[in-house]
Amino acid sequence: MGPSGEEEVQSIILISDDEAEDTLGNSVLFVDPQEKSTLGEEKPEVVDEECELMVTFCKQANVMPHARYDCTTHPFERTECDTCSPLGKNAEICDQCYCYICDKLASECQNWTTPSLCHCNAHHKSRFWKEQRDFALAGVLVMFNLELADIDAELRHGDPFSYRPLNFFRYSDVFALVTRFLNQAEQESPKAAAVMLLGAAKEIALHKDPALSWQNLGHTDSLKIAVPCLFQRITTQLQRMLVLCDFPKTLYEKFISFFQSISLPCHCFGFSNSLNVVPWDHVLLTTVLKGQNITGQRTQKGRKVFLWETLPVIEARVEKLVDKKNYREVVRYLRAVKCNDTRG
Repeated sequence: MGPSGEEEVQSIILISDDEAEDTLGNSVLFVDPQEKSTLGEEKPEVVDEECELMVTFCKQANVMPHARYDCTTHPFERTECDTCSPLGKNAEICDQCYCYICDKLASECQNWTTPSLCHCNAHHKSRFWKEQRDFALAGVLVMFNLELADIDAELRHGDPFSYRPLNFFRYSDVFALVTRFLNQAEQESPKAAAVMLLGAAKEIALHKDPALSWQNLGHTDSLKIAVPCLFQRITTQLQRMLVLCDFPKTLYEKFISFFQSISLPCHCFGFSNSLNVVPWDHVLLTTVLKGQNITGQRTQKGRKVFLWETLPVIEARVEKLVDKKNYREVVRYLRAVKCNDTRG
């Protein structure tokens, strides 16, 4: 009852239970005893005696944004990778059609009907189109085999190929350019820095030496001397990051896998296993830190396995343990770990 004693009438919205089975049907019912249909015609009254509700008219549901292949207004034809021209009526769109590749309104897609691209034919059932979408959204990060859900703002900020030296006669110019890029990378957030460093490693591994003779050149002039120096800096920084930064496990593994996929030139073979840094939850490392293994060795499948780590990794582990004030673990670790770097 209202303030004046009159009975208040409210509109009620009912969601149809059959919506999932009939997406083209009426999915929303507006109930109002005093309201007429939008066409100005009185609809036959439907009374639900159990709920005591009177249905006077129904209204078509609003069309929500959707990929072109899901459009209910215009039919869509699917093929695996047809990019020559629009198939059937695939180029036709409604106001809410989105481009599957660009992830924006189809009316704003510049390649909607472009020959050899034809985004209007894209759909989620095709491996080809899915790869095109991943590359469009992830850019060069797609080469890290990352899921789109893994790519956050930090990763997107890392551009491993922003320098790309193309033509040069002495490698010293390239060395200086790459060095500036690495300086920039080391100032970025951990994820962005890791992507930039790994991208730089892949790029410099492909460089060819412009000099016919390198024996009498300085260490920055000769590619065969300069590139290992750059690799040493890159791998050392990455080793520390793998220890100090709390990367998600999947991202940690994909960074290592990406580095191992790089085809190293003969003058860089020594770096092949440089990123095989054992994670903190590795069974041998955890037993050492807990004091359950004081020797740093265990037998695995009949072979003795030792806790060997490079000096940058050892320094990074000690740094992190000290920051957490885990001094007993520092002592246990240093007593058990082995290193082939006598300087340490």
